[in-house]
Amino acid sequence: MLYPVDYRYSKQWRKQAEQEMRNRGNAGMPDREIEAFVDYFWKVLHPELFIQPLVTQAGASDLVIEIDINHLPRAVYRSGDRGAARQ
Repeated sequence: MLYPVDYRYSKQWRKQAEQEMRNRGNAGMPDREIEAFVDYFWKVLHPELFIQPLVTQAGASDLVIEIDINHLPRAVYRSGDRGAARQ
């Protein structure tokens, strides 16, 4: 699973994607709508509740790939091995 080192990056990434769509002449949500959309889903399905178990419980995911703000892999490990030696 892809695991952003900070779940809040997803809001910035969504804004970047929508901006790129608008730059290409396609419809895209303005930043204010993105904020409301993402905030709503964080209230209903907060990332800390559904992502953390996939990272911390052994066997919940085959591999966890931590990604940084620039979408680059930072670490790769098996779920449940967080903090252990990483590949």
